[in-house]
Amino acid sequence: MVHDNIESLLLPYDVRLLYIGPMKTGTTTIQAAAQKARDKMYQHGTYYPGTSRNHRIQINAALHKKELMLAGRPITPGQTKSELWFTPPESEWQRLLDDIYSEPPMRTLISHEFAASASDEQAYKLARQLGTTKTHIAITLRPIDEILISHWVEKLKVGLSDTFDDWLQKVLDKDNTSITANLRRQIDQSALIDRWAKIVGPTNVTVIIANKSDRDFSTKTFEEMLGLPQNTLTGTVTSGRLTNRSMTLLEANTIRKANEYLHEGEQLSWHVYREVVQRGALYRLLDRRHETANHNKVQIPKWAADAVQTLADKHTEQIAKSGTRIVGDLSSLAVVRNIQDTSDPSINQNNDIATELLTGAVYGAMHYERQLAKIIRQTDRNARRNAKAAQTPVNKMSLTSECTVPQALRNVPKEKLPETIATNFSLKTILRAITIQCRRKARSIKTTLGI
Repeated sequence: MVHDNIESLLLPYDVRLLYIGPMKTGTTTIQAAAQKARDKMYQHGTYYPGTSRNHRIQINAALHKKELMLAGRPITPGQTKSELWFTPPESEWQRLLDDIYSEPPMRTLISHEFAASASDEQAYKLARQLGTTKTHIAITLRPIDEILISHWVEKLKVGLSDTFDDWLQKVLDKDNTSITANLRRQIDQSALIDRWAKIVGPTNVTVIIANKSDRDFSTKTFEEMLGLPQNTLTGTVTSGRLTNRSMTLLEANTIRKANEYLHEGEQLSWHVYREVVQRGALYRLLDRRHETANHNKVQIPKWAADAVQTLADKHTEQIAKSGTRIVGDLSSLAVVRNIQDTSDPSINQNNDIATELLTGAVYGAMHYERQLAKIIRQTDRNARRNAKAAQTPVNKMSLTSECTVPQALRNVPKEKLPETIATNFSLKTILRAITIQCRRKARSIKTTLGI
């Protein structure tokens, strides 16, 4: 392990380590490993608050950031993605702070990559509330070409239908407003480090450079920073989904084309997309199908190679001057390897059969969802109707075509008539009896008058 000008990676015993990613730099692996080792970490003096894999809800609450997390929320069939965005209440972040402050002094790990999208003001707030003098920032980095490719693939998982070329053109155009400020802050590696170094001090920021030849490099680094025994985090996560492997070119194009078909058709139910595509097709694909050298990968198109190399050089140079603790080979960030060969016939290839099957599965599930929604609505109406009927007074007096209300009340004393009627007959029955009597009286008057 390379430590640039660092005597020891071990952090002070009462530090709050905020691991902010950014996205697509191995955060899921670290978080999943910490979740599995939560009890063991605590035994060795490191607290990983909560029970979830990470602190996504709490970080979003602190940033007032909208998100699509659906756990614990009521589901309405047919809801679209735009209808489901919500901002977690800030009380979620406050509960996490209360939890951290209630523990005895020890190292604490807080993590979600959305913290990397914080503005200057939001970053100051996070550090201040955690305790600026006790906060240490961990940042993991990969070469910018890999980051750009991974971000596009991640966007496909939530419905993006842009080709990689179209999306990359928007990202490289600084004036394109379709790319959010949050995403731009995630991608600008040197600005990200500079932002946090100004807030907590350069020596309180550790930058970990991913090592392609050692997939356990990051977990080993975190074990060393937190004073954990070897293999507390390392080697505990092997799932392709949780290690967040990227998609091959064929896989990415197949999902992208399915997204394109789905956006062309009827209004897309996010619940169906989430369960069929995200949690069904993609989970299985990433868990069961493994990348090999024979699988073509998504690569930077030749037209963008110079622009991406310029970004890589800029980030590497500025990070070297940042004064932060750098772990790993910083020069590897300056090497852009994934450049596309335009003569490759597989660049725009997708599996038409798989695309049609996946699109059809989503439409079929949406049809089933609509039918199920009808059944739910009918069941709900029946339940309300039955509840109303249960509140209606039971007709204790047996009424038949030969026994009318007046006949049933014939032997009831006059002083008890109101109570007896209220107890034994529904309002509907009483109104019906009055209507019948009125009609009889009307017919009798007409007969008498000869009308």
